[in-house]
Amino acid sequence: MGSINQVEPLSYAWAAILGLVQGLTEFMPVSSSGHLALAEHFMSGQPEDMAFDILLHVATAGVVLVAFGGDLWRFWCRKKVVLCYLLLGSVPVGIVGVLFRKKIELLREHPQLVCAALLVTALLLFIMEKAKESAVRMEEMGWKRALLVGFFQAIAIVPGISRSGSTISGGVLCGLEREDAVKFSFLLMVPAILGAALLKGIDIIKAGAPVAGFSFGAYGVGFGVACASGYVALRTLLHLVKTKKMIWFAAYCALVAIAGLIYFSGGINGA
Repeated sequence: MGSINQVEPLSYAWAAILGLVQGLTEFMPVSSSGHLALAEHFMSGQPEDMAFDILLHVATAGVVLVAFGGDLWRFWCRKKVVLCYLLLGSVPVGIVGVLFRKKIELLREHPQLVCAALLVTALLLFIMEKAKESAVRMEEMGWKRALLVGFFQAIAIVPGISRSGSTISGGVLCGLEREDAVKFSFLLMVPAILGAALLKGIDIIKAGAPVAGFSFGAYGVGFGVACASGYVALRTLLHLVKTKKMIWFAAYCALVAIAGLIYFSGGINGA
């Protein structure tokens, strides 16, 4: 078993920036993994800290549990079938994550591919906004819809494809009522995030991956910023989905993708 190699500790400012990026983009349908990957290319002088990355993902998973804890309790007491749908919907991402996670993570090293994936997110959001209104509730969705939304989550392992954008789009396209599509999307996110965090933790221990020196202050700042910004982003998204204003996120993802493709292809920086 390898030992963990330490590098320079995270600064408070960088921890806050990463926490803000994680909190906003994990819930907003713009791909947190894609934005963090592009941020790492722009801020390449900062140390990579896999343990801190895990902490940020745990923070956003906790936000979901706080925001929808009441729904989970209601499902446990009266609608256990929804919990079964959540388990079923988690199967595809579990299979893809275990079999292909390491290969897919290598895509983070290629910013042009991340930008191309952002274009996929933009397309999914655009198609969702043009979809017909439906009123199927979570407890009525059935196993086929649960599995289909799960497949949409599985493709979001690719950095640049938004987890929330793809699963909400999948839910709406398969007939779920929009607010329920959001709730199912984020509840489905919790086991996926915690599972990915567990696998990354195992990687750190086994491979002795370099992480920044532990700084409880910086870690606390990042965790707090991710929780606060994530909660605001989640509540904002619920409103935007119901009012059919997701087209703005499609436009944003498309603009970032196009600008990134130009930049990393040498059209701006001449690289």
